[in-house]
Amino acid sequence: MLTLILMVVIPWIVFYLLYRVWARWRTREPQEREEVGCFAVITVFLWLIAGVVIGYILASDSLPKYLSLAKPPAHDVRTSLVALRQRSDLDGSFFLGSGRIGTNHYYSYWYVDGPGFRHGLLRDGPNVLVVEDVAPESAYLQQNVIPASCVPDGYELWVLCGEPRLTDEYEFHIPPGSLLQEFELQ
Repeated sequence: MLTLILMVVIPWIVFYLLYRVWARWRTREPQEREEVGCFAVITVFLWLIAGVVIGYILASDSLPKYLSLAKPPAHDVRTSLVALRQRSDLDGSFFLGSGRIGTNHYYSYWYVDGPGFRHGLLRDGPNVLVVEDVAPESAYLQQNVIPASCVPDGYELWVLCGEPRLTDEYEFHIPPGSLLQEFELQ
């Protein structure tokens, strides 16, 4: 809320004050106009410096999360897997001599959730990696939660963007030899 006030109220106050200075400047004598004009230029320059300083403070990690523009840290989620399967869905369309055939690859998996199990479905893409792991507990899903930003330089502007969107990376860690590659040629 404070960020919203800083972003909306302060510029309106500055513009109002500059308008008042300009209105007085129009009614003055030429020598007084130069003095008021010089004052207006210095005021604008000082407000620009203040804006840079306020922006730097907001982008730092020293403010509380809801005020800061700093990018929140990434965190990892590890889930025990019970079963993992890769499947493909074939779909297509045909209209007046032209058509399209497409496939979507998914990872279908079951994971432990409290006293029971839940089903998960994840579309294959560049953010999914399957790793044959030799560790003793090697049947798990490692989810690396990476905050994405609506501002290109990596800062999250909470007032404009709302809750942060997440770009996740998934690593399926499985025991060695359990990865089967099936090919069907027809």
